[in-house]
Amino acid sequence: MADILLSPAQTDLREKLKSIMRQIKAETTPKEIEKLKASFKTLLDQADPVVIAMAEQDLAQEGMSMNEFLAVCDIHLELFREKIQNPDLKVPEDHPIARFQEDHRVILSWMDKLRETIKEIANYDNWNEVESHLAKVKFLLEKLMEAENHNVRQESALFPALEQKGIEKPPAIMWQEHTEMRQDKKALLLLFEKAKEMDFTLWVNQMYTLSMRLYEKFLLHTQKEQNILYKVALEVLSQQDWLNVKEATEEVGFFALSEEKK
Repeated sequence: MADILLSPAQTDLREKLKSIMRQIKAETTPKEIEKLKASFKTLLDQADPVVIAMAEQDLAQEGMSMNEFLAVCDIHLELFREKIQNPDLKVPEDHPIARFQEDHRVILSWMDKLRETIKEIANYDNWNEVESHLAKVKFLLEKLMEAENHNVRQESALFPALEQKGIEKPPAIMWQEHTEMRQDKKALLLLFEKAKEMDFTLWVNQMYTLSMRLYEKFLLHTQKEQNILYKVALEVLSQQDWLNVKEATEEVGFFALSEEKK
């Protein structure tokens, strides 16, 4: 993120976020912590995911631990989660974007469960105590890989339709981010395969760090889709274009939204 230039207002907000996160870390009185969290949420309403991610990155470099992050991270994750679960952009139920939005909600749910399961594993001390949790992590990682179908449908149906209208940059950015998130998923799978071969605590910390990185990328990416890509598409694509997009997505097929095992 070092190459991202922030406006003076964003830079100021970044510093305020870091300051209040340090205060939450240092405070021990529950009443004061709740006050700080309320102030933190107010700041988050003014911030975008990039500013928040950069503030967190700064604090990580200062040495803030995973457990200390957990004291404050869930606040802003909840804020963005609400925006994905209840998007401002409304379309008919049979519109291609409606399925993309439903995909977002389901993928987000699986990522939430992955984070929570890894956090549960962190409460234990050795591999023998977490067999059922490891099985759940494996299952969720497999579901996230199946959900690559969401990206394939966009890349084979929506992106080409936009490119035909001369809209090239937004799809190119989204495609690149798809690639980055796919790489993160593969990295998680590779790390998962090393379970029981690595030091228990080191493995848990690395799994959580990777899952959080993927999670925050997905939050930011999804907001770009909702606020830029889909809005542009609704402006430039005709009714016939949308029928073509819908047909193309149906040819690709859809990943299962349920958690039933094959």
